[in-house]
Amino acid sequence: MKVAKRSYVVIEDDPGVADLLVTILAEHDAGADVRSFGYLPPLDEIADSAPSAIVLDLVIGGQPLGLAFYHEIRTFTPLADVPILVCTATSPAVDASVRRIVTDPQTEVILKPFSLDEFIGALRDLEARTGLFAIPGSREGGTPSEALASAGASQRQRIGSRL
Repeated sequence: MKVAKRSYVVIEDDPGVADLLVTILAEHDAGADVRSFGYLPPLDEIADSAPSAIVLDLVIGGQPLGLAFYHEIRTFTPLADVPILVCTATSPAVDASVRRIVTDPQTEVILKPFSLDEFIGALRDLEARTGLFAIPGSREGGTPSEALASAGASQRQRIGSRL
């Protein structure tokens, strides 16, 4: 049985952070295609990449433009079920919205600054909840409900004290 190659779309306006995320994804998921945008691309362009997951910065160009874009992705049928890893720095403009999207089981939130281990952990938690893609070394064993409970608890712990 041939396993489909995973692909990621990174949407991050800071070139240094974008390069780092692309490098992390390429090194920790060998063979994956990683496409990066420094702007909010047309949804059709993202869908053409057939991403296994999207990494999205919520603040683009100093504005919380990624918040509206997140909701556009969720209502665009070809991308509606694609897991999203939201990477953002907290600010008064995004705090309440981040709290709301944390409840979406197809979304994981990680707050900047984050470590390599935190980023990979967030990807693993997202995989555990969605089952739509796999990260090498991701958790094995346990029931889906145990994985969901564990992933949700770690996400709440990761961001709860920082919001």
